[in-house]
Amino acid sequence: MVAGHSTMPVPQATAHWDARTWRNRLRLVSGLVLLPFVICHLTAHVFLLVSLDRARGLLFGVALLVPTVALSGYVTAGNQILRAGSNPDQVKLIFKRSDLTDQKRADIARIARLGSAGYVVLTPLPFVGRYVRGWLYRRRRPAMLSHSSGQILPVLPGATVLETLRGHGIPHASFAVEEAAAPPAEFW
Repeated sequence: MVAGHSTMPVPQATAHWDARTWRNRLRLVSGLVLLPFVICHLTAHVFLLVSLDRARGLLFGVALLVPTVALSGYVTAGNQILRAGSNPDQVKLIFKRSDLTDQKRADIARIARLGSAGYVVLTPLPFVGRYVRGWLYRRRRPAMLSHSSGQILPVLPGATVLETLRGHGIPHASFAVEEAAAPPAEFW
């Protein structure tokens, strides 16, 4: 007799699985439980290394206790599912004992719709907020002109580059001739 078969009956649907399949599944579940534990433990260890030396022992005990309780819950739930799977009328019994009325079903459906709508609305909300904040920031802040001299100048709405440079007292070559200026010099 294999250990565990007397306390954990195997339903007919899974009776063909061999020991290797059960071991692989156990490894997978153990890995999925232990991976977050290791990540949290290492993170706590790095952050607590400097500041909370006294609390490290207590936190290490909690870090060992949480995965142990989680594994215990997984085993208990698995055993309960296996026991329930042996009864073909289990689903009917669950609905009969649940005292589920049409009003309760409607309430559950309404709550599910509200939750789904909240998810659909709240998920893109940070992205929309970030876009609006950037748009407002760009709208309020004038465009900036970076000159070769190293100066960064704000460009007023509707102003050209030449007007911006002249407004800040920086000379710039142009072909426009002002009335008070001398005629342009000839190149040849």
